[in-house]
Amino acid sequence: MTDTSTKVRSLFLTALMVVSVFGGTIAFAGSAAAATNAQAVSLSNTTMVGGSFAVDENTTVNHDLVFNVDNVSTDGGTDTIRVTIPAGEYSSLQDVTVTNRSDNSNVAITGSAEVVNNGRTLTFDISEDGSTQGIDIQVAVDFTANWPEVSSDTSGPLNVEVQDSQFEDVDADIATLLIRDDATTSADSGITNGTTYWQGQVLTYENSSAISANDDVEIRRVSDDGLVTQVEANSNGQVTIRTGNLNGNYYVEGPSNNQLVFFEVAVQTLDISFDQDSVRLGGDETANLDVESNRATYNHTISATLDGSAVSASTLQTILGGGTVIDDTTVRVPGSNSQSLPANFSAAPAGNLTLSVQVEDSTASDDASLTINPAIEGQAASPTASSPRRRATLLR
Repeated sequence: MTDTSTKVRSLFLTALMVVSVFGGTIAFAGSAAAATNAQAVSLSNTTMVGGSFAVDENTTVNHDLVFNVDNVSTDGGTDTIRVTIPAGEYSSLQDVTVTNRSDNSNVAITGSAEVVNNGRTLTFDISEDGSTQGIDIQVAVDFTANWPEVSSDTSGPLNVEVQDSQFEDVDADIATLLIRDDATTSADSGITNGTTYWQGQVLTYENSSAISANDDVEIRRVSDDGLVTQVEANSNGQVTIRTGNLNGNYYVEGPSNNQLVFFEVAVQTLDISFDQDSVRLGGDETANLDVESNRATYNHTISATLDGSAVSASTLQTILGGGTVIDDTTVRVPGSNSQSLPANFSAAPAGNLTLSVQVEDSTASDDASLTINPAIEGQAASPTASSPRRRATLLR
């Protein structure tokens, strides 16, 4: 009995020594980790307003939502992920993909994604089975939403739930969605006869001799006089025209069926790319972001991710050599039909960078990617870029 106890005690102490030497930890049965750090990366076809993703009321818009969740279990059990919008409804679902952020491998969705909760919640399952205890995932959802009419600017949380088969469940508000009331939305331009505007701009039109308060006004195509949409004038007789789905020549027809004003809506093109595929810290740390567009003057809103995590606005300013901060992760930079923006990555961490550019008042957008390689041993990399603590502060 004494020998057995001594052996058991010896084996236990040996195990503790091994754990101590290699810096490991012992997890006893019953303990549980939790999926953590659910975080929105981007939501396309929105405007950032005070840190919120803004959309317009009474619109149907296609969006690409990207968000991250850390430490999802890989025990082969079913993990359910739900994404709930605060108002309106998912009108259609184009695609849902899940990626393991550590190696960019695909994580299969079990069955089919579906919309529940009166159209407000997307739900789908994954059942990853692997040797690691948990994985960090990135979810990309391509969907179309019907945003409702609101009586005033209305905001609410974009919510993600993870019902994990092994770890604790997660319920996180990853972003704020703002639905803007027409009455408080600033127009990009008033309509002048014969003028060209850009798809995505918000236009207004007033004609006190032809349009009165609350009149129904029609937008028609010049090519065949076909009806595009009806718009109700506000209490001042002003008509607001959203051009997100327009492309071509149009006119405004008043309540007396008279043609009031003609205008064109063109689609802005935007092509961005880095002039090289990679840079190296401590070596060639600069690249140019080349921009081509068919529009002479406008504003870019620029955000970025590094290995799937949002880059802070202050870091973007350092990389681009300037820009106006819009929110924590977005800067504004003037654009033109052809420009080359110098980018310096000496203060950035190593990793895979994706820069996302959205024109502030149109539907034009594009992405550009570049690899930031670590410094070669012996080269003097920037200490701010190489420090793990500093890396955390450069990301959101």
